[in-house]
Amino acid sequence: MKTKNFVGTIASLIESANCEHFTLDAEQVIEFVKLVIVAIAKELSLLGNPTAMSGEQALAKAKNIYLDADGELCEAIDFFCDQEAMESIYETIYALMTEKDYKSDAVRIVEGIKNDEAFAYNFFYGTSLLRGKSIARIRSRIINQVRISYGVVIDPLDFNTIIYEHLYSDGSWAALNSYNYRSSFFVWLAVVASHCIMTYLEENGYIRIPRTRTPGNTRLMLKKKTPDYCRVVIEDMVRIGPMRDMLLAVYVDRLEPAAICQRLKMDEELYKLTLSASEKTIKTALLNTEHSYDDVLVDKGARKIMVSSDFLAVIGRTSAVYGEDSPLREVLGVTPDDAEFETKVIDFLYNFSNSLGWNDEDLYVWQSRYIENMKPEEVAANLPKRSRSWVDTRFSRLNRLFKGAIREWWKNVNR
Repeated sequence: MKTKNFVGTIASLIESANCEHFTLDAEQVIEFVKLVIVAIAKELSLLGNPTAMSGEQALAKAKNIYLDADGELCEAIDFFCDQEAMESIYETIYALMTEKDYKSDAVRIVEGIKNDEAFAYNFFYGTSLLRGKSIARIRSRIINQVRISYGVVIDPLDFNTIIYEHLYSDGSWAALNSYNYRSSFFVWLAVVASHCIMTYLEENGYIRIPRTRTPGNTRLMLKKKTPDYCRVVIEDMVRIGPMRDMLLAVYVDRLEPAAICQRLKMDEELYKLTLSASEKTIKTALLNTEHSYDDVLVDKGARKIMVSSDFLAVIGRTSAVYGEDSPLREVLGVTPDDAEFETKVIDFLYNFSNSLGWNDEDLYVWQSRYIENMKPEEVAANLPKRSRSWVDTRFSRLNRLFKGAIREWWKNVNR
């Protein structure tokens, strides 16, 4: 593509950057920001897409993000290495200059796959982490999920081929045409890829998925997924208007019960009945769909997730469990001797950490270590090019950010 000279240069800089230490100073960060702004502006221009803001505006916003009042790097800027910093800067500037225009970005990707063999090959088989360049991030995430859940290791080349052959079958991109542009292309593709891989593994005898599951012995995992992902699943699975509206309010908009009652014009009793019926409906739909949704629906009594004691130390376990007037009791819906206390805390931790604006890799590191109590070497094994020492360092820094955020949240709740 003609844009390769611009964005390809940025990708080359990122690939060659220091991957062990963060050495960039304020001046070097801003110089890289300027290069990224020029590259993205030229890329969008060649594609016929306007930028959401001028280069000067993007530079001003970037300086506000990365620099303090003295022109030095903000204390909150705490990258592990230069490569990580440059990847993050590229993502941030792209979002600023496009306002995350999912539809036009999706059109570019879909048309590129259909009409440009080189683009299609690099998209499905490439390793670039730059926005819209390849399925590398989806591939890594699903391979990790299958390895953790089933102990099956999928070769990345096999993964690429399975997805490619599903979307391009019988000499056409018929499966690709089912994408309706109502959500991020990568959110849609992640769902499709997950279904393809699970079906392939099951049909070839690598895994066995029980068929006797029922709404009563399964648990929804939607609160641990992104709102965009939840919207795709809900809109695909639930056709009954009131039930779909309830599920969208709970899992996409993440509203509190009182706000949902106000929006849907129902009292507390009707809310509980509708929510129960809605969750049973989507469970039934998920259980009876053609493909397995193991990332959305899991068996009750599956692998126990351990909650880090740090969280309870931060907010005070006595206050959380026993205090009659504890704000956490109201926030989590905890009652005395609540058997679901741990589950509610886990849901809260996933939702809270998902709101901190971290990238997928940071969320995986922190949630795996803090919530799921995974060993650092296991986390490192699931992250390409990351060492055990990197995981330890990154988790330590993320945990400091989390503790600061949770303490601030707790202060606000207690006011």
